[in-house]
Amino acid sequence: MNEQMFYYKDTLLSRMAVRLSFIMIVIICVIIIWVGITCEWPSPVEGRFSLTKGCRPYSITAQCRGEISYLANVNDTVRVDEPIAYMLGHGDYTTIVRLKHQLEVSDSNYIVEIQTNKFYGDLSVHIKNYITAINEYKIVSESKISDLNVRSNTEQIKSLREKRSNIMESIYRTEEESEILTNQSKQDSSLLSHGAITKFEAEKSKLLSIQKQTELLQLKSELTIIDKYISELMNDSKIIKTLKLEEIAKLENTIKTTYSELKEAVAEWFNRYELRTPICGILENPLRINNRQTVDVGTEIFRVLPIGDLVEGEIYFDALKSYGIKEGMSVKLILDDYDENDYGFLVGQIEDISSSIFKTNELSGYTCIVMVDLSKQSTFHAPLDFKHGMNGIVKFNIHQKSLWDKFRIWLLRKSPT
Repeated sequence: MNEQMFYYKDTLLSRMAVRLSFIMIVIICVIIIWVGITCEWPSPVEGRFSLTKGCRPYSITAQCRGEISYLANVNDTVRVDEPIAYMLGHGDYTTIVRLKHQLEVSDSNYIVEIQTNKFYGDLSVHIKNYITAINEYKIVSESKISDLNVRSNTEQIKSLREKRSNIMESIYRTEEESEILTNQSKQDSSLLSHGAITKFEAEKSKLLSIQKQTELLQLKSELTIIDKYISELMNDSKIIKTLKLEEIAKLENTIKTTYSELKEAVAEWFNRYELRTPICGILENPLRINNRQTVDVGTEIFRVLPIGDLVEGEIYFDALKSYGIKEGMSVKLILDDYDENDYGFLVGQIEDISSSIFKTNELSGYTCIVMVDLSKQSTFHAPLDFKHGMNGIVKFNIHQKSLWDKFRIWLLRKSPT
């Protein structure tokens, strides 16, 4: 009886264990299936990349046909906006550089010193116009003719005013005498009516009064003429001064205009005939062009190679899995020049993903910028002899949509609208 009880208990426990094991297995399977359905599993993406240091190498090309003259040498380290070459035959370079400096510091007075015995090339016409305007201004501003005319008028006015003063004194005196003679003539006329004096004496007194009045009228007429002449001389001096000031102002505007035209022409001259560096870097002469060699428009004279530990590259990848690529993602860069098994790989970070598809004969997809700090590359096992334009394979993983998400999308597509 006891043995049957023990057997029954063992059987029951065994069945319970089997059931529990089965339940656990089912739960584990459900969890695994759920994880497999709902998790976003990584999906590998490959593409191509091209690296440059700091930024892309900058090609400096000739803007016109001519003979090149170098101001810098290959492998020189140059700064931003540093002159490195110019085209011969278009003006004396040193003189035009000096002229440019003068123009930059003389905006307040519009006056620059021009060396007339130098060759200015395309600038000669503007130089001539500017010098002509300056010379005409000096002639007018320093002219003594108008000043002499004004001075002569001033002296005449002074003399006429002295004469006018004398005439005024004569008028005052003559008016007093005329008044006395007029009163005397009236008295004599009264005396004549009473027979106190003769008619001859009365007429003589009247004649003297008339003569004095005539003399007074002549003096006043002469005064009017003098006043008119003084006014004319004053107006003439004013007109002379005004005309000179107007002519000077006109010539000043001409100087400003020719100065501005010269300044613009000089800037255009440097844009056309001088070559400058747009970035910091090291100079390279890829076409091995010699000094004083004749080159055509568009010929690459120099190439500026950026310097620094920060490398910028461009990644090209298929549009198929572009949805999972995000800025800030780490990528694996395997250089074509360095075998991964022997040297390892570089690690970069994605930045600035393009918003449009590129298309070539071989590729169609997207691009993005990858930044690589060469000072922090523990996965690369050799000194890197960096060359601009190094290519290779880029590898990284993206998280693709889970099976559950794909199933839901499929249901949404199949469901009636």
